[in-house]
Amino acid sequence: MSLRNLNIAPRAFLGFAFIALLVIILGVFAVNRMATIRQASLDMSANQLPSVKYLGNLTENVLRLRILSFRILINREPAALEEAKTRVGVLVDKVKVAQKAYASTPAGPEEAALYKTFATTLDNYLTAQAEMLSLSQQNKVEEMRTLINTRIKDGTDQMGEQLNKLIAINSAGADQAARNAEGSYQQAVSGIVIVSVVAALMTVLLAWLLTRSIVTPLRKAVEVAETIAGGNLTKVIEDAGKDEPARLISALSRMQANLRQTIQHIAGSATQLASAAEELSAVTEEASKGLQQQNNEIDQAATAVNEMTAAVEEVARNAVSTSEASNQSNQAAREGRDRVVETVGAIQTMTQDVQNTAAMIEGLATQGRDIGKVLDVIRAIAEQTNLLALNA
Repeated sequence: MSLRNLNIAPRAFLGFAFIALLVIILGVFAVNRMATIRQASLDMSANQLPSVKYLGNLTENVLRLRILSFRILINREPAALEEAKTRVGVLVDKVKVAQKAYASTPAGPEEAALYKTFATTLDNYLTAQAEMLSLSQQNKVEEMRTLINTRIKDGTDQMGEQLNKLIAINSAGADQAARNAEGSYQQAVSGIVIVSVVAALMTVLLAWLLTRSIVTPLRKAVEVAETIAGGNLTKVIEDAGKDEPARLISALSRMQANLRQTIQHIAGSATQLASAAEELSAVTEEASKGLQQQNNEIDQAATAVNEMTAAVEEVARNAVSTSEASNQSNQAAREGRDRVVETVGAIQTMTQDVQNTAAMIEGLATQGRDIGKVLDVIRAIAEQTNLLALNA
């Protein structure tokens, strides 16, 4: 499964959870190795070392008993004998206490069998010691010497050999426990080093993958944004992920498509506007020409009216002068004058209309010039829109 199919938050959570799992595994392994070392240490302190200690006490007390036996044989003074007897009783009690303590320690099959033989030998030895004390009380020195040189000596030698074997067994167990502890320590050190190195490598690899899965799509999104900002709206934008950067790139792709469509629509509208502006310019130009022609015709009409006015005035003067000469033509002249007055009024009215028409035409000409300026602005907008359309 690709990391890009997960959002950044779950992705980071899984990464740190994996690192935490590696730390937990390392801790469990270290605790397990430490427990093994502790068990070896406890076994040594609770079994081998106490056993060796108790066997040492047995050996020491048995040897002291033998020494006391020789002292009782040599020094026959009553006070010395009483003291020796008391010390023998104390040593016998110590031997029994050490024997009981040693018997309570764990033992293997070989050690148990050897201890059983030792216990029998010790019982025989203590019996011989009791007989020696009895012979001492009876002052049977020769029998005491014979007992010491036979049964007590043989018992002491046998117990010494058996105790040495038991000590050797426990020493071997202690050595084995020490070797086990050393082996566990070496395994713990090696395992912790290996697991630590693996955890560090996995952490670095995971950090690299996590960083790469975030930085790479963000870098791509920046490149896409810079491409769109540069005016390139034709580049294909694709991304196969499902995380936040992938959705950002997808949104930039949709924005690019929308911008491209918008600019295409603007370009089409600008083309239509330019065509309409050209048509309006042609119509305005034709209207301007028609108004100019009409203005010329009005000027000609005004000139003709002025000439007619002058002619009428001339006729009026002639009529006044001729009215005095001919009464017959007075009536006709009066009627002609009325007609002339009416004509002059009509001509003045027409002159006023022509002047008003000229003012209106001048206003239309001004509006035509304003329309021309608007057309110039529209043409500039159309040219800029065509440039944007070409870039798209």
